Amino acid sequence: METLEDTITVFSTFPRVDQVTLPPEVSHVPIGDASSLALVHAYLSRSPGHRCFLFNGLSQQVWLIALLKLVFPNERRTLIVADMVLSVPTSRRDWRIVSMRRKLMTAVDLFISYARDTKGIQEIYRVPESRFLHIPFKVNDWARVADMETSDEGYLLVAGQTRRDFPTFLRAIEELEIPVRIVAPPQDVLSKHGSSLRPEDWPEHVQFVQDARAPDTFLPQVAGARLVVLPILEKNITPSGIGVCLVAMALRKCVIVSAGPVTDGLIDRGEAIVVPAGDPVALRNAIAAAWADAELRTSTAERGFAYASSLQGEARLYDDLFNAVARFRRERPT
Repeated sequence: METLEDTITVFSTFPRVDQVTLPPEVSHVPIGDASSLALVHAYLSRSPGHRCFLFNGLSQQVWLIALLKLVFPNERRTLIVADMVLSVPTSRRDWRIVSMRRKLMTAVDLFISYARDTKGIQEIYRVPESRFLHIPFKVNDWARVADMETSDEGYLLVAGQTRRDFPTFLRAIEELEIPVRIVAPPQDVLSKHGSSLRPEDWPEHVQFVQDARAPDTFLPQVAGARLVVLPILEKNITPSGIGVCLVAMALRKCVIVSAGPVTDGLIDRGEAIVVPAGDPVALRNAIAAAWADAELRTSTAERGFAYASSLQGEARLYDDLFNAVARFRRERPT
């Protein structure tokens, strides 16, 4: 029989959780952009049940709760972080930040990863493998994508902003007479997400569409493409590009993507064409082959569509997340 001691209150930054049926022992309190004072109060408040803080991505809120856990240890407080966007440190300043984060990350009880491959995070941030749980990502804007008409308007599409390897892609398509459309935000936004795209580097057959991933403009660009390419930087430890990849697959597009956390253990049955990261020759050959071979594009797109469709949208992801919280509390020794 369930008692108040068994209940779990989840404070989360995930929106629209009301669309799922929570496990019976779980209640949800949205915190969104809660102030530091509100988070401190939520953490320190006494409650007969368990309190769990579930965050979507690393943020100042995560570091605050982690600090509180280190200063005020309490077995009835859990910190879970999903979808960490981390990059490989390259400077002394980066390594100083890593050093500070390592200590705070010891207070995180569970890291939920949309990638199966977490070796890079384990090595750099010294997080043991036992503290990772893989949950598959979702198709963004699933309801709209599922109903969207698609076409082939005769262009190759590159889209997104995080850890994109635009230089390798531009070298790959220099000698290919293929219309190319790049949909991405301006350079100041790209820089914040580890990407670089300079106008002076564009060949004449490249069209740049400035867009910050607004569905009204972004989705039609994907729906009209013949081929979607996701060039991801070689030194990458998180599944950058997985959102665009799954949307393109759900729209029955043949996808070419760089090998790495976005593909390792996730795309291994021909759901996309996987090429070595940072290799312009391999990327050029893959693009040329897929552009010329309609049968290859179709078969790859159908496998990708089956995979993406099985993941569905936010409701499935939230259901998995909150059931993972409940399961973690049941199974974790006290």
